Amino acid sequence: MSNLIAKSNEIKVGFDKPRSDVSYAWGEGCNKADALVLKEALFHLKDSNGKTVVEQLKERGFDIETLKLSIKKLN
Repeated sequence: MSNLIAKSNEIKVGFDKPRSDVSYAWGEGCNKADALVLKEALFHLKDSNGKTVVEQLKERGFDIETLKLSIKKLN
């Protein structure tokens, strides 16, 4: 189980060390489909060189295990 907790109208993304994977959490007003938009952008969409955002960040020396992202809906 992820240690991420999202507030109402918020999506959180972060690396879950116990699972050794990126986890997603969504609060009331958001849902799994909303979180999947972020997952698609980070891990599946590729640039003209065929690399995802995460692959590009790793190549630039970033530690994905420190990944933290949150976004709130406009009210």
